[in-house]
Amino acid sequence: QVTETYDGTSTLSICQAELADQGDYIARAINAVGEAEAKTTLKIDCIKPFIKANLNTAQKVTKSESLTLKLVASGAPKPHIVWMKDDSELTPNDRIQVTAPIGNDDKYTLTILNVQPEDE
Repeated sequence: QVTETYDGTSTLSICQAELADQGDYIARAINAVGEAEAKTTLKIDCIKPFIKANLNTAQKVTKSESLTLKLVASGAPKPHIVWMKDDSELTPNDRIQVTAPIGNDDKYTLTILNVQPEDE
């Protein structure tokens, strides 16, 4: 977003900067007698993944019911969550559904439909 104030100051604002926003930014002033420019380089610091809202330590569900696990995680760039059972990565299928956030959301979910004893 670019804004200009009454005194002629022009401001570029980048809300919720992402890695793709990194790079050189140039402001050019042009009039009938010439031009001038100001230049800056934007670097985005990366932040390691952080789980803000953790999973409950124990879950109970009746056979054939559904189980949904939710967590809130952040980082820059946005983290990729890997859901695991014991030491094996869960692969989405007809019963296992994984959702990742879209846009500014930071909520991740795992849903297991028709829970079976082997899901324990």
